[in-house]
Amino acid sequence: MPANKNALLRYRTIDQCLRNPYRLWAIEGLAEAIAQSLRETEGIEKGVSIRTLQNDLQMMRSDKLG
Repeated sequence: MPANKNALLRYRTIDQCLRNPYRLWAIEGLAEAIAQSLRETEGIEKGVSIRTLQNDLQMMRSDKLG
């Protein structure tokens, strides 16, 4: 399995966070929200690095995802 097998879950969590108009998100807050989502759905205790989160945001901004 590739290293980014949880990418869809991360993208969905980032999208849900950023759609909330009542909260401004810092990168650390997004990382914690993703870590919580991974714990709840996959049982993965290890969080996500800031660099991975930055790459995910860059990927979501690009046209590669459609």
